Amino acid sequence: MLEKRSIFWYELVGMVFIIILGTLLHFTFEWSGFQEIVGAFSAVNESVWEHLKIAFMPSILFAILEYHYLNKKTNNYFFAKAVGIYTIMVIIPVIFYTYTIFIEHNLTIDVISFMFAIIVGQFVSYKMLTFKQLSKNL
Repeated sequence: MLEKRSIFWYELVGMVFIIILGTLLHFTFEWSGFQEIVGAFSAVNESVWEHLKIAFMPSILFAILEYHYLNKKTNNYFFAKAVGIYTIMVIIPVIFYTYTIFIEHNLTIDVISFMFAIIVGQFVSYKMLTFKQLSKNL
């Protein structure tokens, strides 16, 4: 139970980390004076691709930082993190392209969908990291 709680807190911290860093990456390209190298990992416009980028980069960074602490506590770390990040990458465009069928582009919905995708992705990662195998002999 202690391991599960520990993993939960890491994923919760990751959720906050990814949301905050992703939000900052939305502005860093402009803050840098439009430096191309910064544009490689920051949003340069309001496209779906750029929102995927500002979710993906902090997610990968946190997964690398978290690896040292959780790899030994789980037997499926890389797979769980990959599925969690993939979940984020699917949710953002699905919400965007679904809502823009009915209404025009809305920044508030984009922000909410970004946060929702991060929350769901980290939850999926948590569930996979804490999943008990039914049989270890298979």
